[in-house]
Amino acid sequence: MGATPIAVTRTSEKKERLLKEGAAEVIVSDEEDVAARLLDLTGGKGVEYVFDAVAGPGVTTWRGW
Repeated sequence: MGATPIAVTRTSEKKERLLKEGAAEVIVSDEEDVAARLLDLTGGKGVEYVFDAVAGPGVTTWRGW
């Protein structure tokens, strides 16, 4: 399908596991600016689709659409 899986996790403890499970990249949100890192990883294009299986409080407060 051409998708590149980029995982986001709050803590670095999960990073290696996510990479082993197939993530091409992992962003640790407690340590990195997620939006800036996504722009960096995509050459400034941003992302087309987002799947949030947890849907934490940031979903209702973030206005970056």
